[in-house]
Amino acid sequence: MMGLAALQVMQEMGFRCPDDVSLAMVDDVPWSSVITPRVTMVVQDAQKLGELAAQRLLARIRSPEGAAAPPQDIILTPTFVRGESTKRR
Repeated sequence: MMGLAALQVMQEMGFRCPDDVSLAMVDDVPWSSVITPRVTMVVQDAQKLGELAAQRLLARIRSPEGAAAPPQDIILTPTFVRGESTKRR
């Protein structure tokens, strides 16, 4: 919602996106394909992240070793989705 609010305020103030100000967001939102300009985003695979978190949680629940395991960083490679809200300079 922050990206949509930022775009709205920019337009209300008379700024043109991306001519005057570029806008990019992290994560996909349902409304991104129905607004103009389409917003540039860095998108994470939320389903894959959820699956990995669930697997980790179940492993911790099912065994004493899993429960005692130290925290683990899970890094997924995001996808860059170029929209019309950014401009190469």
